Amino acid sequence: MPFPPDEVLARLNRARADGRLAHAYLLTGDDRNGLKELGLRVAAAVLGLPAGETPDLHPDFHLLQPESKSRRIRIEQIRDLEKALHLKAYRGGYKVALLCEVERMCLGSADAANAFLKTLEEPQPGTLLLLTTAEAQAVLPTILSRCIRLPVTDRAQDDPRFPAFAGEWFHAGGQAPGSLRAYFRAALFSTRCQELRDEIESAAKAAAREADDDSDEAEEMMKAAIEGEYLLARRRLIAALEHEAWRGAVVEGEASTLDSTAFRSVRALEELNASLLQNVDQNLAVERATLAIEGTFGS
Repeated sequence: MPFPPDEVLARLNRARADGRLAHAYLLTGDDRNGLKELGLRVAAAVLGLPAGETPDLHPDFHLLQPESKSRRIRIEQIRDLEKALHLKAYRGGYKVALLCEVERMCLGSADAANAFLKTLEEPQPGTLLLLTTAEAQAVLPTILSRCIRLPVTDRAQDDPRFPAFAGEWFHAGGQAPGSLRAYFRAALFSTRCQELRDEIESAAKAAAREADDDSDEAEEMMKAAIEGEYLLARRRLIAALEHEAWRGAVVEGEASTLDSTAFRSVRALEELNASLLQNVDQNLAVERATLAIEGTFGS
């Protein structure tokens, strides 16, 4: 159950006072700005700052977030953070790191996320890691499993197009033979991905025209931003399909059947996501997943 921001802050303050503060918390919700604001409030409280004062200038506070144009968290940022956290606290208390939009370190080959795992697994004494994400489904499971998750009351609404597409996707092909349904779904997925890319490119090019910067560097930054946004949108799409598979299982009473379509779907979609993270050709990976859902892959 999501908690209001004030309650999250109060809970963490009590944990600190009782000596029960964990080393890593993941704040989740739909409002990115709200999550960052809450993270700043928690950091300020842990660092002993007066109410209403921000921790930005505190020497033991470290803020890490996606770069403005590429919209990725880069491995170099993680390495800089690691070095800072290995130093002793300047004021003898906690060192606090706030990492915003951590799904952005999980894009592409997820090098930044994998580099961050060491910090997460072996935190320095007196270190508090605060992570935020509005895309928990796009965060690597290895990161999720090492944090205490605190869902925060959301103010924004999810994009309704993703669950709508998921419902349409699972009904694609109707009563056609399984292999034919698989190809219908593969084609539908590819079409939706292309639509997402077109939307992202259109928005990025409009922003570039407004910025009026036609340098080669700006062009490269725009391409990186487009790719980052697209990879994240594609992961959200797959997560919506997984959610729909489980929802259908509950409705149809399949949830306890290991060989059910629902379980095959979830396994296939998880493998699809893993394959795409390894830069496997999208069309081949999707075709394999849709055939696996129908139980016809390799037959």
